[in-house]
Amino acid sequence: MSPETCPIYGVAEQILGLIAQISSSALRRFVEHALTLDGAFPHFWTCPASLRDHHAQAGGLALHSLEVATMVASAANLSTEMREIGVVMALLHDLGKVWAYEDGSETREAQVLGHERIAYNRLASAFAELLQEDESLGLTMQALLGGEWRNGARKKRLAIGSVVNAFDQMSCENARTRRASRGADAQ
Repeated sequence: MSPETCPIYGVAEQILGLIAQISSSALRRFVEHALTLDGAFPHFWTCPASLRDHHAQAGGLALHSLEVATMVASAANLSTEMREIGVVMALLHDLGKVWAYEDGSETREAQVLGHERIAYNRLASAFAELLQEDESLGLTMQALLGGEWRNGARKKRLAIGSVVNAFDQMSCENARTRRASRGADAQ
């Protein structure tokens, strides 16, 4: 992966920088494996985050993921471990969208399963490697990327899912606001 991988200047370089800062070699390898899966690379870098809503341009998925991960990385009162788990979740939370869109519309698989389940299924080999290297981290990432944090789970390690979700919503709303203000300026 190189800085030219994403059509939005600086995005790939910043994401690669965030990944390089992850002190857990197991987590770093996990996110690198995920982003280089067949189909994920190069589409993670060129796919929109949505078809018509937020970050709907080429490279929008990488930009949106970077925005969420950057907010998590700069959040106060997180342990290093939780911050790094949150950054990885933020980078991968919409990864399934690379397989969810085709020819400008949502695939049948995405309509039935949703992009999160698609990513979870495609991440099987990355999860297996992480589980073998660090079972606790592997189970945590499976629970987070599988959506278990939403199910009222009271596990401290899953609370980071709510933090990532809040920053995800902020990134979406900020993009909508920017788009609306550009539209108003054009009129």
